[in-house]
Amino acid sequence: MTDFTGQFRGAEMPERVLAAVDAAQAGAPEEMVWGAVAAIGCDAPESVEIQAGEAGFEVTPVLPAEKRQCLAPVTYVVTFVPTS
Repeated sequence: MTDFTGQFRGAEMPERVLAAVDAAQAGAPEEMVWGAVAAIGCDAPESVEIQAGEAGFEVTPVLPAEKRQCLAPVTYVVTFVPTS
């Protein structure tokens, strides 16, 4: 997971992602936890849709219909354990 968290600058974001990974791993200790950047912007995704594909997983954010003016974009990350 350090390959994934290494792309984020600052100390807080990698720590938050690793905490989310730890929480997901606690619920499914035998499974691999995946992570993806779900969106970058000022509007937090209401949810995400995750589809398995040939090359991995496709993560699609469901964004709110009303958009805000974006002065400082935020990176939204999702961690998940695939289910069969």
